[in-house]
Amino acid sequence: MKLLSRISFFALTLIFSGQASTLFAQIPRLLPPVTYSDPGATMAVVADLNHDGILDIVTANGAAPGGNGVSVLLGLGHGKFKAATKIVTGSSPSSVLVGDFNNDGKPDIALANEPNPNVLISVTGGPPPNSVSILFGNGDGTFQPSIDTPTAGALALAAGDFNKDGKLDLIVVTGPSTSTQILLNTGNGTFIVSDANVDGFPIAIVGDFNGDGKLDFLTGGWEMLGNGDGTFTLGQSLPLNAGLVADFNGDGIPDLAQLVPTSLGRIVSGLISLGLPDGTWAPSFISDFSGRGMVAGDFNGDGKMDIFGTGTPNGNGTFPAIGGLVLGKGDGTFTLGAPGFGGAALPAIGDLDHNGSPDLVIANGSNIQVALNTFGHPPLLAQLLMSATFVVGGPTTVTGTVSLGGPAPVGGALVSLASNNPAVSFPNGNSVTIPANAVTAHFNIATSAVTASTPVTISATYQFTKLTTRLTVVPPSTLTSISANPVSLFGMFGGDPAVGTVTLSGPAPNGTVVALSSANPTALKVPANVTFAAGATTATFAISAQHVAADTSVAISGTLGATISSTTLTVRKETATIAVTKAEYVVSKGQLTLEVTGTDRVGSLQIYNANTGVLVGQIPLVNVGKFSGQLHVTGSFTSVAAQSSVGGLSIAPVAQK
Repeated sequence: MKLLSRISFFALTLIFSGQASTLFAQIPRLLPPVTYSDPGATMAVVADLNHDGILDIVTANGAAPGGNGVSVLLGLGHGKFKAATKIVTGSSPSSVLVGDFNNDGKPDIALANEPNPNVLISVTGGPPPNSVSILFGNGDGTFQPSIDTPTAGALALAAGDFNKDGKLDLIVVTGPSTSTQILLNTGNGTFIVSDANVDGFPIAIVGDFNGDGKLDFLTGGWEMLGNGDGTFTLGQSLPLNAGLVADFNGDGIPDLAQLVPTSLGRIVSGLISLGLPDGTWAPSFISDFSGRGMVAGDFNGDGKMDIFGTGTPNGNGTFPAIGGLVLGKGDGTFTLGAPGFGGAALPAIGDLDHNGSPDLVIANGSNIQVALNTFGHPPLLAQLLMSATFVVGGPTTVTGTVSLGGPAPVGGALVSLASNNPAVSFPNGNSVTIPANAVTAHFNIATSAVTASTPVTISATYQFTKLTTRLTVVPPSTLTSISANPVSLFGMFGGDPAVGTVTLSGPAPNGTVVALSSANPTALKVPANVTFAAGATTATFAISAQHVAADTSVAISGTLGATISSTTLTVRKETATIAVTKAEYVVSKGQLTLEVTGTDRVGSLQIYNANTGVLVGQIPLVNVGKFSGQLHVTGSFTSVAAQSSVGGLSIAPVAQK
């Protein structure tokens, strides 16, 4: 069974998130997307419109106020494109596809002109909304005026020769509760319209699914079997409402994939149904992909079908991330290879840079995103990394790393290196070779002494891909001060927190660590050191003031190299605004009973073993000025400390029972 064509969702406005996104591959599978302005673009397809051997982009612009028709972005080669040019204005088409509808060897455009019902756009011109339009191509990237055919609706399209007359026909999805229509091509841009008597919302996918040499289509959870004359017979009910068809387990039989919202539409899971030799499909199972729109292709060249789903690379704290490139294992399950992007948009794929691997085009409502696949023959330069980002100029040598998205070709990959400032240079030459079949190579970066912080841009170029990163060369920094806030605080069981700040004379190089110490660790605790973020001039650390019998001044110090800086804090004895009136411990039961009076306006008191300083629980306020409760404790308990969050403290002996 051979899959002949497919059409993406006309719109999938799912406002939810899916599986958590963790980037398993350190080397990016996709380059950061390049954005091209195209107001209203909600769907994109790729095709060579001007016969130059370079793929171009056609977009349906159905999300702009007043409608923005259709745009064309002509390819410049190497995955780059000219600015979008409007070829149809006014209308708000939901769907677009490219095919040769008059058999002149020149690509034409077909449009479903009805606005997406989920995008509230009013049509102000162009073809009628309930119609399909054909724009005959001139073969140079320009097109003739549209020829319009009225339909019951026009939300999505799929194409194929359904009556075997050598002309490309259309299937039109007309709406969620209306019949899918078949448009048989007359060859002059007009069509003979008939109903297929099946609700096809929201997509149609074309292929010979029963192996009889006649084109069928899948839509609305049903299989429609072609009779070879442009008519169809209702076939089997599908195990899922397929949004994507591809061979996910490598047996040569088309399989089905679907995105399914769960948990009130906030989570998206993927379903796979594997095709069987008799033309039916096995029961569906949950698989490891998600997204808001999806497309299939072999992105890593292992012969197994992968899926890219648009979405968000990070969750927002409430919802997890959604979408991403998942790499097929060959059995209908996947592993995450790259995070998602493109929002709620629909992806399209094509080899935009002619290196044999599929790249991505995403229509995002206001723009087009083009993301090149780093795998290919040759692969693209995928990553430029450095072992440090802030370094002291002169004594420091930095290691740089360049990586490809796949194995380097025979003879290796020569990567050119450049620096925009003489403070950074390459002692082994301005290039590095990634050996044949390797993906990574390292190079040395030398720095010169500077008198002020000097940001330097380092670039690496291979073929037509250029990556840049920044290395900041700084003079040596010194420790200028250490401070604390507040400088006076109650000492408490469990520690009363304060914040210390260490300040340097300039940006910190990578790995800057200041050693810390307290002159009286019993009263004032600090960590052994504090590490600076690269480029930062300050770093903070936690201070913990412990219970003291009397007000105590304590110095804390920071040391960087030969420089020491200090500050002093006063740890104050807690005020006695509360009093333990009853403290009894039934040893056999491990039960501690407490009653405490006090004027501190708090809802509860924390209770400590005064001998060990260990927090054992808390007791609530039960009446004005009175706290009481029972706690379960273990071991020796001869002295208790009741403490309020505002400083009140009472230490009392515990009666043993």
